[in-house]
Amino acid sequence: MMSIIDIWQSSPKELRESYVIPDGYQDVIIVRKPGIAPYIYLSPLYCNTIKVSLTADTSMMGFRLQPGSNFSRLSMTCLEQSIDSKEIVTDIIESSTFTDIHVAEALACIREYGQSIQYCAEQLGVSSRTLQRLLSKHTTRSPTFWLQLARVRRCALELSNNGVHPDIAYQCHYSDQAHMCREIKQWFGVTPSQLVTRTDLTEQLYAQAY
Repeated sequence: MMSIIDIWQSSPKELRESYVIPDGYQDVIIVRKPGIAPYIYLSPLYCNTIKVSLTADTSMMGFRLQPGSNFSRLSMTCLEQSIDSKEIVTDIIESSTFTDIHVAEALACIREYGQSIQYCAEQLGVSSRTLQRLLSKHTTRSPTFWLQLARVRRCALELSNNGVHPDIAYQCHYSDQAHMCREIKQWFGVTPSQLVTRTDLTEQLYAQAY
């Protein structure tokens, strides 16, 4: 399985502020700014929407990685030494990262079923505790994080497509309307009613994500 699923670039010509919603991906990002040496970093797994400000002439190149990728062998020093070569950076990332097959199966199951951790564990044929240990070890996030992320993005997409309606909480496996509203607010920073008017947020729901 290839670790890199996408390579993206951003080069604004003027000051730009935007909001980025959680998508379950981590990116190796090369940043170039006028007057300073280029640098490279690994983005975290976000659990809320963040505000990003990019100054004029800032250039970014991102290498988007499979959810649950293992970075234990990835050397930032090696990446920094090859920062001017997209091909070498790509090769270093691909040769130094991997996704455990059991992690990939667990994440796929949670994304597909997403009713509860217990239900997903049963589908995988393991205990809830085993699932907890597996994902906490390999992704630094709990099964609950992945379940909530997949669920809230499905719910947000439903809101974007069909507006706020009484059955949406039930359809998305929330215990009630208040539960749904709390999680929408937690992950996106807005209420469901506000979310449907924020095209800068909802248009991101149609991009590839966990």
